[in-house]
Amino acid sequence: MHHERCAPGADLHLGGEPAAAAASSLDPNNLQYQDVLLGLATGLLEQLPDGVTIDDVHLSKLRSWFDERLLTHEATREFASEVQAGAEALAGIPWLTKVFARLTTAFRFNSTYKNELRTVVRNHFSEFADAFNQLIVAVEQACQRQGCAQRVLFLVDGTDRLRGEDAENFFVRDVHQLQLVKALFVYTAPIHLTHAGAALNQTFTSAFKLPMVKLYERDGAPNPAGFAAMRALLFNRAAPELFDSPDAADVLVEQSGGHPRDLLRLLQYTFQHTRGEQFDRGAAVRAADSLATDYRLFLEADDYVLLGEIDRAPTGEHNSERVRFLLYNLALLEYNSFWWRSHPFVRRLDAYQECAVPADP
Repeated sequence: MHHERCAPGADLHLGGEPAAAAASSLDPNNLQYQDVLLGLATGLLEQLPDGVTIDDVHLSKLRSWFDERLLTHEATREFASEVQAGAEALAGIPWLTKVFARLTTAFRFNSTYKNELRTVVRNHFSEFADAFNQLIVAVEQACQRQGCAQRVLFLVDGTDRLRGEDAENFFVRDVHQLQLVKALFVYTAPIHLTHAGAALNQTFTSAFKLPMVKLYERDGAPNPAGFAAMRALLFNRAAPELFDSPDAADVLVEQSGGHPRDLLRLLQYTFQHTRGEQFDRGAAVRAADSLATDYRLFLEADDYVLLGEIDRAPTGEHNSERVRFLLYNLALLEYNSFWWRSHPFVRRLDAYQECAVPADP
């Protein structure tokens, strides 16, 4: 988690991956709302701006929640005692920070107590939410007095990688628990959820789709602004003089499909395939071929046919469970104005070219 020193009247931004405290402390492959919100509490405690102090009276509910719900519960008593070992001499923020950091770490690395912790948090979540809300209000008031911020804003990144039922549980079935914590949140959600019904849009005040950078228009015409944006991103990571020609860089941009993460993956693979002192077109093509093979692992024959149909009618009605699967796994990319096109990696595969009429660029 990081925070930025805030100008007067700004928000205190608290974010991280996937949820708060330390970027590696939670596991997006096995994540529930209990893990995230404990992580957020830890992150808020760890990253208080310089000069901001919180009176112990505003921490009492969190301390009582730990003592009464974890330290006395039969299933978690032993673990809770271990968690607070070494923190006995601490008080206030230092004590809570150390204890909650250890709790957050346990959600990733302590399989023995993970489920017990989740059960206790779930069964007494309203008490935890009330205690967390007290802390948030105290932090906001302290920041306002210092003139460094008005509100706390949690940026929860990485939750877009939640799969299947985990994503449904987090954003739909368990969303009431998330809403018990009264603060400003920005979550990243799997794009397929926005096409899975109205539940997501009814629950959250604003569900904003972040499409790919548009390299081509719907009719196949190049979009110079999109290419320029992706080139700028690429050259921020690798100076233009590292490429032996503009064409070599453009191969990476075009094959990314406008997906920034895939552009950086392509750059990494190009480095591995480069045999000379500069990145050349051949290395870029080999990088794209290498990444394209990953899609063979999960695409079925019918998927190539479906992708071809969508490429020929990118704004048609294709909202099926399989389409949502393709969106989630980035075999299908969404662009501004809500149209879709298969990933350029997919279009490199023989199976696509055999089963589907190739799309425009």
